[in-house]
Amino acid sequence: MDINKLTTKEELKIVFRRIKPLLLSHHPDCEKFHDHVLHIGRNRFCIGCFVGYPSILLSFLISNFLIFPITDKNLHIWLLVIGFLLFGTLGLSITRLTEIKVIKIGQKITNGTGIGIIVSFFLNFFEIKSFFQIIFLIWGICAVLIIPVAFIRFRSMEKQCDQCEWKEDSSKCPIKDFLPTILNESRIEQKTPK
Repeated sequence: MDINKLTTKEELKIVFRRIKPLLLSHHPDCEKFHDHVLHIGRNRFCIGCFVGYPSILLSFLISNFLIFPITDKNLHIWLLVIGFLLFGTLGLSITRLTEIKVIKIGQKITNGTGIGIIVSFFLNFFEIKSFFQIIFLIWGICAVLIIPVAFIRFRSMEKQCDQCEWKEDSSKCPIKDFLPTILNESRIEQKTPK
């Protein structure tokens, strides 16, 4: 099969098949990052995304539709404090405690729950009803809250890679140039006669 005659759809199917593991778990498929993922069957899932995002959504829905309709403003303030305390478990990431997978999972649940409550509080506090204002507020709050998470994750991954035996000879690293490899392999796969 001529690589130049592939349709965009065919190329996308090949690339998607190759990067599917990365979409489920954006962490490198390397033993150094084994504690960042859950293994379910043959699939790997990022603990933070697989556990955290559903926690955000569930806590947002529960707090927004069941708790915040109650008009007690003191309850709202207490929920905001609880939201920040739950999100504050992010601080565990600077300790070695989150190397224990069950603690890491619990931390991601509490982080997500805290973010969901905080977003719900601000939606109700500012009485936002416009779809675009809601999206902007959710995006803004999540961006502000996730920046520290991303920074901690980056520093952690950098530290793990710095301690790796392949640091001095990165050509042996199994995750080096991951996406270009996927693209090249997909093109090679198409060139190979079946």
